[in-house]
Formats: sequence, structure tokens, C-alpha cells
Amino acid sequence: MIVTCDPIYDATTIQRIAARYQTQIDRLEAVGFLKLYLVREMLEPYSVLRYPHIVAGALAYGEPLYIEPPLRIATYTPLLVCLETACIAMIMAKGVKYYTHFIDGTVLISNNFETEAYQRPDLGCYKFGDRIDFEAAHQLHQDRRLLRHDAFSNQLGFKVARKIARKTALSRPACLSPAPDDARAS
Repeated sequence: MIVTCDPIYDATTIQRIAARYQTQIDRLEAVGFLKLYLVREMLEPYSVLRYPHIVAGALAYGEPLYIEPPLRIATYTPLLVCLETACIAMIMAKGVKYYTHFIDGTVLISNNFETEAYQRPDLGCYKFGDRIDFEAAHQLHQDRRLLRHDAFSNQLGFKVARKIARKTALSRPACLSPAPDDARAS
């Protein structure tokens, strides 16, 4: 399955999708997330015919689903970022996925909905699915992040959060601003 992701800048689409997910966006903002952007996930051409179960599942969960030429399944998903914890949240009709990317390339994914969980150290991917509310899922994701950090004595990918913040023109908190000595050195 080939998936392409593109940021969406169309104001009408952004307003329509934001209205659909406003409750979840508000709850994530309450725990420190900032709006990042809206992403369109689109499957390969003729995916409607190849994956009818995806269409049925999206309709069952109330996922905003679009069919784009030539018969491509497309969904629009809000992304939010927490700069303090270098975590990205992807809101879906089923719930929220939390992603943290570590400097060594490892990815930690936590969902607040039931899904296939796996731990693949060979691929650097750890995925968990817990059927709990998404504030509890966010806390559990942070606990796993800290456990992984302590276990491997590895730094988190704050460079990723900084790059995202710069690219999306989000205001950067003081903790991510360069120190005065760093500014003079450059």
C-alpha cells in the first residue's frame, strides 16, 4: 500500500476538518499541544477498488473520507505538536496517535484506540494500542518515552521539534531559543 502525505493550505478544507475535530483539538491544546497543520493522506490510484474495507471502516467511524481522481482514497488529518516533549499528535475519527521520533531513528507510537501493537527493534519501531481516553494515552506515551530514554541513555529528537516549529512559523518557547553564547559564536 503506497501512501502519500501532503500539507493542506486550502482555508475551506482546513475549516471543515477543524470543525469536525474541534473537541479533540481543544483537549490536546489543554495539555500543551500546538496546531501544526492539516495533512492529506492519499492511497495509490484505484485504491477504492483495491481496499473497500478501508472505505467501509472509515464510514463506520465517521472519518472524513474523500475520493480523488483516479478513484484514490484520501483522508484529512489534523496534526498537533508538543514542543516540550517532542511529540506529534495525529487526530483520527477512531482516536489519537502520538508519535515521538528519537535521534537514533527509533519511533514510538501510542494510540488511544485498540490496534495491533508490536515491538520491532530491527525496524526501530514500537507501537502500542490502548483503549483509554486520549489524555491518559498521552501520559502513557510520555511514560514510555521516558522509560526508553532512561533505558538507552539516548537524547530525544528535539531537533525534529525545532525544525517543525521553524517550518510552520510556530512561536518557539524560551527553552528552545539559542543561549546568548551560541548567538555570539555564529
